[in-house]
Amino acid sequence: MKLIRNLIGLVALVPTLLAAKSQLDIGVGLGYTQIPHYVGAAQQHQYLVPYPYVYYKSDKIEFNRNALNASLWQHENWLVDWSASGSLALDSDDNQLRKGMDDLAWVLEFGPALRYFWLGDKESDDSFSAIFAIRHGIGFDKLNLEHVGFLFEPGLRYQSLYQLSDWQLKLTASWQLVYADRNYNSYYYSVPVEQVTTTRHFYQAGAGLNSHRLSLGLTASHGHWWYGAFFRYNDLTNASVKNSPLVAKKRDWMLGIAITRIFNVF
Repeated sequence: MKLIRNLIGLVALVPTLLAAKSQLDIGVGLGYTQIPHYVGAAQQHQYLVPYPYVYYKSDKIEFNRNALNASLWQHENWLVDWSASGSLALDSDDNQLRKGMDDLAWVLEFGPALRYFWLGDKESDDSFSAIFAIRHGIGFDKLNLEHVGFLFEPGLRYQSLYQLSDWQLKLTASWQLVYADRNYNSYYYSVPVEQVTTTRHFYQAGAGLNSHRLSLGLTASHGHWWYGAFFRYNDLTNASVKNSPLVAKKRDWMLGIAITRIFNVF
């Protein structure tokens, strides 16, 4: 009985221990997003959907609706972390240039990043850093996994937090060069011989610059409400895949807006 009481007491302390070192928020929101089928595509996904909101942050891990980040090592101005994000699946018959081609799977991109902070650090309200990220893309098609390829993404990131009366505003801006290996570029932009048509010539993508991108984000928090907007500009003008018949636009963009009601768990 004493052991059971001790276990019950330990379980009762868990929320207190978690609250001291971490933060968990849950909620529900409504968002609209407009995203190209893939970078360089003429057509876009458009969604207006409700979504669950989960935000978790501890000394080592941060999870939100956009990505998962985990700190692995930190020394002075240097930081190594791990992050993950993804891209949407595509039925190729829904895209004018890809009709009759293999579908694109849901792709999870994850890997480590080395960051150097010229201003602030990961926990600062205001920071400016250089990022050197390596990501591995894996495709998910039902129960099948597929190696998509590797990305190298050097870039710069700026963040600033503003307090206006009861409102908290957060501005983020980043610029990145996206380099991809042959497998990754081929997954999205190659055209094999058997899928050539009168309007789609054979093309074999190689390794090289995939695109460069500029991202802007603005969030506003007021009480238990959170508002967010983002904009991303992709440029393939100097990309190694710019001559692919699957590239309809050398410049494209994506955007999204959302509103969320948040409940603090601890």
